[in-house]
Amino acid sequence: MLIKVKKGQNIDKYQIALDTINKDVILPYDMYIEQDDSTIAVKAGTLIDDKIYDVLQSQKAVFIPKKYVDLRKNESKNLETYISYAKHNPEYCINYLYKMNDIFFDNFLKSSDNLFDFEDVESMIKAIILLIRHNRNFVKENIIHFQNDNMLAHHSLHVAIYAVNLGISLEIQDKKLLSLGMAGYLQDIGIKKVDNNIVLKDSKLSADEIEDIHKHAMYSTEIIKHNHIHNPHIIEAIMHHHENYDGSGYPNHLKKGEISIFASILSICDVFDALTSTRPYRKEMSSFEALTYMMKDEQMRNRFNHQYIKIFITLLVKK
Repeated sequence: MLIKVKKGQNIDKYQIALDTINKDVILPYDMYIEQDDSTIAVKAGTLIDDKIYDVLQSQKAVFIPKKYVDLRKNESKNLETYISYAKHNPEYCINYLYKMNDIFFDNFLKSSDNLFDFEDVESMIKAIILLIRHNRNFVKENIIHFQNDNMLAHHSLHVAIYAVNLGISLEIQDKKLLSLGMAGYLQDIGIKKVDNNIVLKDSKLSADEIEDIHKHAMYSTEIIKHNHIHNPHIIEAIMHHHENYDGSGYPNHLKKGEISIFASILSICDVFDALTSTRPYRKEMSSFEALTYMMKDEQMRNRFNHQYIKIFITLLVKK
């Protein structure tokens, strides 16, 4: 949306390069075009479509408020701000989350020291919380746009979204909700330390290979501690997100009363996303098929907190 700024209004501006302006982006700040007798503003929250893009590219100079220069340079650490201006366009928000998520995991997987930026993780989860608090049906209405591939990055993002969604319904407050989302986001990063030939194997795993896969929860906790995250709620949830209420899980074969709220939530979210995503050895299930399987299969149904999974179902099934 283009509007005229009142003549004489002082704006502390910073000039940006025209080749850094992209199409199909929702602005989280105003942009300004100087003209002879006035200033034209492109308001924050505006989608840069072809028409507006052409107008901006035809200018000698384009500016943004100086106070937003740092925000523009540190997109990943200000994700909540970007999403706040785009929250009425959920498909755009999902694509934007995928974009920033892929950058985060690409950097992490390339890191020889297994380092990642804590602030980027925190920013991602805060953006997810904002979206779901804005629209409590966000996941139900937009799960159709989730990508169902076998990528660690996408699985991690989905688990975080599902965990936050369930956590809000369980009235977990913001500080703990942030920890829950971060635990969901980071629970499987230890997969990086497992032989990729095992992770991507399209046939039955041997006992030794299963044991190697099971080590990923321990590897994940080692990596987050290496990155100076020592929150006990996050560490415990990641270590035990594969524990089952019937004691059949790993690594400690914990049972119902021994498994934390966070680990119980992540268990449901992790299994659901795994079932609804393509794997080398099977096709993905639909959401309905996965939920039915989790609730009714003889070996599956006693793995989860029944109260939580019933709530989880109501958050996904359209009435």
